[in-house]
Amino acid sequence: MLLRRLASTLASSSTKPGSFRLPPTIKQLLASTKPDDQLVTVSGWIKSIRRQKNVSFAVLTDGSSSHGLQAVFLGNGEGVKALTNGAAVQLTGKLVASPGAGQEKELVIESGKNTGSNEEIQILGVCDPELYPIQKQALSIEYLRDHSHLRARTDAIAAMVRLRDDLKKKIDTFFNDQGFVYSHTPILTGNDAEGGGEAFKIASIPNHHPGAEGSSGAQTTEFFSRPAHLTVSHQLHLEALATSLSRVYTLSPCFRAEPSLTGRHLAEFWMLEAEWAFGGRGSVLETCEFVEACLRSVVGSTVNGVDADVLWKGANEEGRKALTDAVGASSAWGRMTYTEAIKALEDHQRAVPGAFHYEPGWGRALQSEHERWIAETLVKGPVFITDYPAELKPFYMRENADGKTVGCFDLIVPHVGELVGGSVREERTEILKRKMEEGLGQDLTEYSWYLDLRRYGGAPHMGFGMGFERLVGWVGGIDNVRETRKLSSKTTFTVQARLKSTSPYGRTHVWKRRPAELPNPIVPKFPQLVIRSDGSSFTHWTTSPKSMIRLTRDTTNNPVWNTGTWSDARGVEEESSMTGRLGRFNRKFDDLGKDESSGDWMDQLVASGVGSGGEIWTGPANKKKEKK
Repeated sequence: MLLRRLASTLASSSTKPGSFRLPPTIKQLLASTKPDDQLVTVSGWIKSIRRQKNVSFAVLTDGSSSHGLQAVFLGNGEGVKALTNGAAVQLTGKLVASPGAGQEKELVIESGKNTGSNEEIQILGVCDPELYPIQKQALSIEYLRDHSHLRARTDAIAAMVRLRDDLKKKIDTFFNDQGFVYSHTPILTGNDAEGGGEAFKIASIPNHHPGAEGSSGAQTTEFFSRPAHLTVSHQLHLEALATSLSRVYTLSPCFRAEPSLTGRHLAEFWMLEAEWAFGGRGSVLETCEFVEACLRSVVGSTVNGVDADVLWKGANEEGRKALTDAVGASSAWGRMTYTEAIKALEDHQRAVPGAFHYEPGWGRALQSEHERWIAETLVKGPVFITDYPAELKPFYMRENADGKTVGCFDLIVPHVGELVGGSVREERTEILKRKMEEGLGQDLTEYSWYLDLRRYGGAPHMGFGMGFERLVGWVGGIDNVRETRKLSSKTTFTVQARLKSTSPYGRTHVWKRRPAELPNPIVPKFPQLVIRSDGSSFTHWTTSPKSMIRLTRDTTNNPVWNTGTWSDARGVEEESSMTGRLGRFNRKFDDLGKDESSGDWMDQLVASGVGSGGEIWTGPANKKKEKK
């Protein structure tokens, strides 16, 4: 019996190990040159369906292409009647040339009364069209953020995800052609590459299990016995590799606890970073030339693609023209020093008083309005601004001969602002040590390895970093950088509060806000958990999109803690304001008094923060802040 089963398994398996392939996607089928009338099986989701008396038309998509596959059902069998928008199906029919306009090929399926119910049409996952949140009408950005788990089923978000994939592949191709080695760099680190202190601190959740305690019964404060953070940049690690492998790059996530709530900043984002040694001229201008070559290669073959067309539909055509002109121009992008940029800004401010809200001046950082004017009005195209004052930049940038500026650059592009930043790295040990002591303090124990890279065969090297989401926004015409991400950090997947009760019960409540839908999908109802002082709880349903957590600053406790109160938000008008550079939200609330059924239901809780690096509580309560 065992031998017969083994023989049957071998006979049913592929004759050539490793030759297995998944069925073709819709994109592959539409691009294939196979002859017409070939029987194929396609899987996907019904995007739309239109029924007539003896024929029905459906658009099938599997996300592989912005072009769906039109399915033509001849007849009105039971299988066709069961098809609804959003349903997952598997269709078998003939792939033929389409006689209609709008598509080159279509799938023809015989679906008479006695066919089309079991073999040709298989419904793999039903979808109630009355409850399906992704309706045909236009859906707002805020609505899609509240349905982050489904928003990739819309044309624009799906096109954005494919655009990210396309850009990433082209980046890999460019660096491979340039002889670079891809590297995986650490996410948890003890180093602050930017030196700005805008890092998220790593802290373990208190564990009261006896097995987690040390022999002395006391738990260590730091999980790694010393402070650790989510990385803000992979540059320092890449520099260490560049001294061995010469040319390295990575595309990895970074985290910055910036208090900014603009459409240009994210707490979590992906960064393309590259470092290389032994540059030909070793100057900042060589770094600019490399970055320009990279962007022209990566963006030039993407900007006119079908996914870019979907994203730019109805957007600012002036921005797209500026983009295509930039990557297709025969002349090099502009170059100017910081000093030249400041002079041009000051001249314009004198000629047009009040042109800028922030007064430009040497030694001051360039503001967004300055960058926009330089790129869109003065240069009318991408421009590299080089040689900034040393006090405006991190310690690792190479000091210029004038002793006041460093060999660095920022690439400013129209309608986006800063896209890339890079520099020649300081390879002279004594100068680097002096700058590190000035910026990091006299104790350089944690950074002694960075000095070793210069002591032991240190070579001239340079590098840059580019926010991947900003690149996607530039190529896809997406103004708000939050819409360049697959999933919004505002909703179900990331909104989680770890709360420790101060009630006598001492239990730890972990709550995850999950929007729910009532029969009318256009009017969402949100569950808000109310925990009474006696430890019991109940769920209150409300149409208010406000978060149920009300956080106020507690100055009597450790700065990393906040005091919070659970509320069912009945009639509460919530006000929010920023407090401190760490970006904590101070949320005011009204005392709602007592619950009608069981007395005082307010329970004082302590919400654990993320440490001195800053706290950002995301959720639908932040809707007002995120709106441009």
